[in-house]
Amino acid sequence: MFKYFVFVFLIFETLIADVFKVRINDKVEVIPAFYEARTLYISLPDFLRLLEVDYTSDTLNGSFLFQISGYPFKFISENPFFVVSSGDEVKIWQFPVEVISGADKIFVPVKYFSEVFGRYFPHDFGFDEKNNLIAVSIPKAVEIKRPKFDVYDVKVEKRTNGYLLTALKIVLAIFH
Repeated sequence: MFKYFVFVFLIFETLIADVFKVRINDKVEVIPAFYEARTLYISLPDFLRLLEVDYTSDTLNGSFLFQISGYPFKFISENPFFVVSSGDEVKIWQFPVEVISGADKIFVPVKYFSEVFGRYFPHDFGFDEKNNLIAVSIPKAVEIKRPKFDVYDVKVEKRTNGYLLTALKIVLAIFH
């Protein structure tokens, strides 16, 4: 009987589970998501991991903290309220539904979370509810290439048609 119950539970869980896509620049990843009372929830730790954002989670108290653009966010499991602070200013937001915890993760209602998160995220951020997708554009770091040589001394001579620049001391640069 117990095996039958577990089997039915797993089938039911699979039917209500959904996937959510996160596109960062040109790469698409999938994170855990599910519907609860016609509201789509996403795994906040998995979302932040994709964005390479550090977070802390206290499963005993049900709190979840992370920081974006210098703004600390604090969520409490089974609570529709969350806090975003900046210096002396503390702003309390309220979702129309509660934050949910389970499987050692915290899940947020993606539609409402995106509205607030997008205000603080420093890069392009968009939520496409129809396609279950968050699209993020993060500028890639510019790689600075060092020259293969450095010029330390030059001689400039005036000529009839312009100037002649002659390098007197060139040092080859060897970088590891």
